[in-house]
Amino acid sequence: MNNIKAVLFDLDNTLIQRMRAIPKVAAAICKYYFKDRPEDHEFISDTFCDCFSDGYIKNEECYKLFVDIVGWETPLPYEHFFRFWCFYYPINSTPVDDMTDSVMYLKNKGYKLGIITNGPIGMQNAKMDTLGEDFRAMFDIIIVSADFGVHKPDPSIFSFACAELGFETNECVYVGDHPRNDVEGARGSGMHTIWYEGFMPWDEQYEPAKYVISGLRDLMEIL
Repeated sequence: MNNIKAVLFDLDNTLIQRMRAIPKVAAAICKYYFKDRPEDHEFISDTFCDCFSDGYIKNEECYKLFVDIVGWETPLPYEHFFRFWCFYYPINSTPVDDMTDSVMYLKNKGYKLGIITNGPIGMQNAKMDTLGEDFRAMFDIIIVSADFGVHKPDPSIFSFACAELGFETNECVYVGDHPRNDVEGARGSGMHTIWYEGFMPWDEQYEPAKYVISGLRDLMEIL
């Protein structure tokens, strides 16, 4: 990878870890809406975490499943729950292990850095804002798909990011956890690919990524 000049990342389950935030949202749900069932808090929290563990299932479907399993007799209307979610989920965003050290290692080596993330503008920006100004300062470009108008795995969002950094796609590498959205999408644009394993199973219909990592610190051995 001697020709690589830029490293771009997915956000969720690559730079931040979804399942470190979900239990904190579950705790808030128990605190505010299940005060009358303290003996069930562990069950309710575990169920919430199970129902919301997959970030690619529609949020409303996750909520309906949760309500049914825990037997919430007078649940919040989904619109009210969604406002609750939009506050508590992003403010509990937590980096994956070694995120800052690994990203700063790449920055100090002279790579241009970027983020390409799918999702609503408000939600994704709130997650990054929770991590602070120092987080944003590490990256030269941040693209949220809802703002760009095209979502991963469309190759154009990857090509645009590389061009904005001033490089050809074959001079850039993309790191992400999703086989289709991240690896296949980036490959379709001509970028090199690194799959962050451990969050989603690999989909065998796709060509393997050029490299596989189990933590961001592994990038120090590759780049």
